Amino acid sequence: MKGADSDEEGGSPREQTQEELEEQAALARIILTFRDYQQSAEWEVARWQSNYAQLPPHHKALIPHQPAKLAAARAAVNTNMFFIKSLLQAFDPDCASGPLPPHLMVPPALRGPDDGEDGCSARVNANDIDKVRYVLKNVVRDWSAEGAAERLLSYGRILAELQDGFKDWSNAHRPPRVLVPGAGLARLCVEIAALGYEAQGNEYSYFMLLAVMTAWPTEAAAMNNMIDHFGTGIYACALSEVLPSVAVHKLSKGGYLVLRPDSGDPTEAVLMALAAAEKVFGATRNAKGFKVIPGCGVIQGDGIDLPTMEKIANAIEAAGFAADNV
Repeated sequence: MKGADSDEEGGSPREQTQEELEEQAALARIILTFRDYQQSAEWEVARWQSNYAQLPPHHKALIPHQPAKLAAARAAVNTNMFFIKSLLQAFDPDCASGPLPPHLMVPPALRGPDDGEDGCSARVNANDIDKVRYVLKNVVRDWSAEGAAERLLSYGRILAELQDGFKDWSNAHRPPRVLVPGAGLARLCVEIAALGYEAQGNEYSYFMLLAVMTAWPTEAAAMNNMIDHFGTGIYACALSEVLPSVAVHKLSKGGYLVLRPDSGDPTEAVLMALAAAEKVFGATRNAKGFKVIPGCGVIQGDGIDLPTMEKIANAIEAAGFAADNV
């Protein structure tokens, strides 16, 4: 997420679209809400303590454990805030405290009276604070030992139904596919995948996504991270306009990059991907005179039949590329 800045080093300036600006503003406010958790939670504990202090002695005697409960609540708030700071640092090291970096601020054009002049001090609302607490509850339910019993009562029943529904599945080459809408922190997706099924989880809430995945500020940053981790072996990514900006990084690793073009006409998609890869990485000639792209190939990810495969092979040959590229 960047404003009137180059997409990456050496790129040409590009203005953010209105949709991108609104997305950045929403993300900034969510980050600031997470950062406000401790203040909001401590205020809530202080309210409990104030209510307790106003009770007459004979009522306090009925709940002698309350002071210890208040102390435990404050300790829990501190622990939760440590977790939240770690979460934010994993997302972006500069967003856990202090001024937000420019690409995470509320854009000037979208700042309202509650956002602050610097775009880094938005006033949070109670509804958003509740969402942060909901994320924390989901962390406990989905990924802690304490949440195992609740997972068994909820996810366990879903998994049992899936196993019963697919007990007669006969396609040995493709497991059942399961969509998990509102996947939250992805525990159910993991459990479904552990059964041997293909699982896809959909989740649109940044509150949840900040706790479940690393979101990169740009597509090129995400690709460079992938190259850092897998660049010495075989790894794949979708064909993208940011490919030129990561080419040098990719070539320095020496691995093999597999490009998947967008869906569409299979023959045209493969030829387009080969042309894009050649433009970025160049090509050598094999013994038969066909072009070979070093360290890069193309995969046709959509289902195709034998006649289509033959059509693709003929088109590759006519374009002067070796079949080894695909």
